[in-house]
Amino acid sequence: MHVKLFTSKGPLTGFHGNVSVKRGKRGSPDFITMVPIRSLEQEIEYWLAQNPAIEIHEIRQSVASGWFGRLQCVVTIWYDLPKVMLTREAAEKLVLEQVTGPLNRDTICITEVLERPFGWVFYYNSKRFVQTGDDKHAMCGNYPILVDRHNCTLHSTGLGKIEDYIERYEKTGQTSG
Repeated sequence: MHVKLFTSKGPLTGFHGNVSVKRGKRGSPDFITMVPIRSLEQEIEYWLAQNPAIEIHEIRQSVASGWFGRLQCVVTIWYDLPKVMLTREAAEKLVLEQVTGPLNRDTICITEVLERPFGWVFYYNSKRFVQTGDDKHAMCGNYPILVDRHNCTLHSTGLGKIEDYIERYEKTGQTSG
């Protein structure tokens, strides 16, 4: 079993979430406080989207007072990695779902696939660009996505050379340094 911890990146300020936390003495005006967790939720949702095949056993959330009484939130996820290796077709489907979400899968297509021992590197673009070659239909920011066949995880890349991302992933299991 594996454990992933998520923490708020600092004191929780403003209101973006819907979590109530007990603070102060019973009967005082600040006994129940609403805690914002939007950015933390977005971080967790992104991680879950990058790891769609994991089996989650338990999720726990706790809120603690940090320095100077600032509230901080911790979310812990206990999970197992998938037991089966991913096929190329299943990996392609995961990439398309990651890029387009549940809708509009027909607007994007895979343009190139590199196979590596860990899995694949998928390049993609809009179908309209592929069909017409017209740059006005080309996607912007469509960096290749690495997919690990052994643990069914997706890893984003960026502006650098794809060979550098592949090399870093083969050494560390991560595309970012």
